[in-house]
Parts: sequence; structure tokens; C-alpha cells
Amino acid sequence: MSGEIGPKVVEYAQAKRRTKVGSGECFDLADAALKDSGAKTAYDFGEVTADADYVWGTSVPLTSVRAGDVIQYRNYTLKKTQEIATSYTFPDGSTLDVSESAEASVGRPHHTAIATGVPAGGALRVIEQNVERAVGRGLEKLVDDGEIYIQSMPKKTTTKRETVRIDAAWGVKLKKVVGAKNAAAIDAIVKKNNGKSATADVTTDETITVTGTLTAYRAQPK
Repeated sequence: MSGEIGPKVVEYAQAKRRTKVGSGECFDLADAALKDSGAKTAYDFGEVTADADYVWGTSVPLTSVRAGDVIQYRNYTLKKTQEIATSYTFPDGSTLDVSESAEASVGRPHHTAIATGVPAGGALRVIEQNVERAVGRGLEKLVDDGEIYIQSMPKKTTTKRETVRIDAAWGVKLKKVVGAKNAAAIDAIVKKNNGKSATADVTTDETITVTGTLTAYRAQPK
């Protein structure tokens, strides 16, 4: 019977997208979805306090997670680091190589989410509420989809070729990357190639690092 609960849990949660369940806490979504599906909740497995490591059913390995399993986080951090190298070739045959770095992190010190699929390439799709969906915008107490990584990932290199229009806006963006000392050189490139298109070969090295604890639980019938 427990195998039938997962799809019901996901169906309930997805029907609540862009709405607030309960008080808007992450716990409330999982609790309501399990109750609606005829399953036990964290209240059946121990004391529920504001900072407890909730138990939602039978523990399963993260690599065996399937839709409807509940994911409990503790001090989880996902850090994505990118090293981006771009080689521009301009209409006159001249070239310019530019390197930049980007880093983004997501923290879930104490959180609960519902898996909506199985892990793929280290990533897991979830549905959740009470998370920061855009940097600086604060916690959003509405249900919506998300993605996490259940493990750190080795460096992945991707390459692509783009066509870039050379104009003042491109110059301003590039000067932010290369720094003020190279501003004159960028201005000269814009002046010479303004309105024309350049080829950009972009190589990105991406590394994903995961720390903290994720525990997956399979719902059990009442």
C-alpha cells in the first residue's frame, strides 16, 4: 500500500502550486500532503518542535528516492562555482580572450521538501515552500518547484559558440568583467566594430559542492 502513497503526495502538493499551505512553513506542506494521502506524518514518529529533525516514514537511500518521498534537510548548502573563458573573434580578424568567475550558493539549515521525481545526474526535483527563490527577495511562503543536488559533482566542462552584437551595451558589460584598467581597449573595440557581430567561443567549467545532511523518507500508511 505504501507504494500507492507517493503519487498521491505529489498530486496534492502540485495542486497547491503558488498557494500557501498552512502557515507557509516548509513543514506544513509535507504534513498536509501526507495527511491528505492517508499516510503517517512526523507527529506519528516523534516529538515535533521548531528545530527537530523530523521523521516522515521509513528512511531510504538518497539514490533510491522516488516521487512522493519526503526530504529532510539539516545544515545543507549547495555551492555552484563556474570558471568561464570566452574567446571573441571580431569582423576584422582581431581576437580578445576574457576570463571570469561566478559563484552561487543555496542554504537550507532546517528544511523539508517533497521529491517529485528520481535523482538524475546528481540532481533531484522537489516541490516546497518557505524558500528564497531569488537572491535578496526573502523567504517565499508559497508552494513551487525547486531543484537540489544530493551529492557533490566533479568538474563539468561545456563549450558553445555564440554570435554577439558589438555595441555600447556590450562594452559596458565587458568592462565590468575585465576591470577599469582595460576600459580604453574595450572602448576602442566598440568604436571599431560598433553595430557588427563577433563570434564568441565560451568554455565553462562548473563544480557543484554539497555539504550538510539530507535524509529521505518513504511515507507509510496510517
